[in-house]
Amino acid sequence: MNYIERYDCSASGLVDVLKRKIYRSSVLHKIDVDELTATIPDLLEEFTNKNWINDQRYADNLSRSLFRQGSSLQAIRFKLVEKGVQRDLAEETIENLAEESALSKQDIDLAAAISYAEKRRMGPFRLGEEKEGQKDKDLGALARRGFSFEIAEKVLSTDREELEELVEEFKRL
Repeated sequence: MNYIERYDCSASGLVDVLKRKIYRSSVLHKIDVDELTATIPDLLEEFTNKNWINDQRYADNLSRSLFRQGSSLQAIRFKLVEKGVQRDLAEETIENLAEESALSKQDIDLAAAISYAEKRRMGPFRLGEEKEGQKDKDLGALARRGFSFEIAEKVLSTDREELEELVEEFKRL
């Protein structure tokens, strides 16, 4: 209960937490692990019925948070699956994110890449002069973040004013 009061998690994530806690308790108190592990499905069902655990809510909240941080749709999808959200629910969440923002998936990725570049002071958002080889490093950083080469190139080669206008246009939609 303490864990779900403090943290939003998926059903799979809660199972992992409970198993870790059971294992630690079994080592300390010499308790039968199998006996306690057998109670997890009942707890999970009870928490789900009371809406304390809701994978859809968790996926929606995490996807919005990751988008605001400048993550690509691909990175959001991978993070959701990594956190225990089923693949079909992760895909549905990505579709919901696109519908809510009234943007195409390409535009969502572009807006996230602009946001990430601004936070990390890349390309046109860099303070001072561009150093030799810096563009390659910025392209690599955007690629590791899950953005396509075309989007990364567009963000890094467009001037700051145009990018800010694009962001304002996206916010109006």
